[in-house]
Amino acid sequence: MRALRRERYDLAIDFFANPRSAQFVFLSGAKVRAGLRRRGRTWAYTHHFEEEPHDRDAYAVDLRLDMLRLLGIPAHTRALEIFCDQGDAAARARVNKLVDAQTGVLVAVAAGGANPAKRYPADLTAQVIELLRASHLEVILTSGPGEAEFAQRILKYLPRPVPHFADARVPDLAALYRHCALYIGPDSSPKHIAVACGLPTVTIFGPGNPQNWNDPQNERNVLLAAPCAMRPHCVELDCAKLGHIAKIQPREILAATLKLLLE
Repeated sequence: MRALRRERYDLAIDFFANPRSAQFVFLSGAKVRAGLRRRGRTWAYTHHFEEEPHDRDAYAVDLRLDMLRLLGIPAHTRALEIFCDQGDAAARARVNKLVDAQTGVLVAVAAGGANPAKRYPADLTAQVIELLRASHLEVILTSGPGEAEFAQRILKYLPRPVPHFADARVPDLAALYRHCALYIGPDSSPKHIAVACGLPTVTIFGPGNPQNWNDPQNERNVLLAAPCAMRPHCVELDCAKLGHIAKIQPREILAATLKLLLE
């Protein structure tokens, strides 16, 4: 915290507006501290954003750009960008070693994310991989820290193994996606990294509000949302118990993939 205050920030903007981020913004000592007006954390900010009803259905990027505009900060682009892999020689070397043997069109399939409720079932993910291979596409399975066990379950369902990029962190994924033609996976951090790398994406969306996490202006980002009568107010635990995400069929995912690749 001393290191944070030592920077002597003039402005701190809290895009998360959760209790922990509010504390950090307050303790930064910034003269101007801005965040959403939410119960139990307004004390942390000097400037408050009022969340209108229509904001709850806004794409997350647009909502945050609106917050910047209200502070007089112009937005020059709404496109996501990522640069952390460019100075990471270790990440690039790790990826190059993995992709050197791949000769065809490469599709990255994410095993899951930090939230188990958003994961597509292991057996269905394996079916997607087999359909991709039957369509003459190369596949790399990725998994992040803490996802190794779930990735191994996917691999056990496959009659033939695929390359597995395990324990992949943000720079690793960014470096990998520079070599890929498309991303397939759940609504998770890897999806947004892929978008920032300019990849077309097929998102397998479980609980939550899909409008918040998929750019409505980008036709290269296809979202397949599980049927859910409670959406957008579904509870993750309830959705997971009811198996809503498993209602998305592997062939739907393949069809969306081939359509994007052929455009």
